[in-house]
Amino acid sequence: MFMAAGAIPKSRVSSATLMEGYAILEGLQLCKQIGMRSLFVESDNEFLISLLSKGSVFPSDLDVLLSDVRQLSLEVDVRDFLFVRRQENVVAHELARRGCGLN
Repeated sequence: MFMAAGAIPKSRVSSATLMEGYAILEGLQLCKQIGMRSLFVESDNEFLISLLSKGSVFPSDLDVLLSDVRQLSLEVDVRDFLFVRRQENVVAHELARRGCGLN
């Protein structure tokens, strides 16, 4: 398993869904940069995962961002977008714990 964490400040982001979309995009960009392929993307944002996994038309406020995510997901061979409940998202919890320096 590969885990990574990063923080890039974003201003004027109007929703948690939009912010999560940026996080997914930046994670996929990192994977492309280091040559990782055949990925599973997990998020606790059920709405976003539903949009990305169904290949549906995106709402206008998310269209450009999620179109970029979809294109990049093809380039790095994303196998699936998976919804994981916040309480069960062990990877995110572990990254947050390490990022805060907690043992």
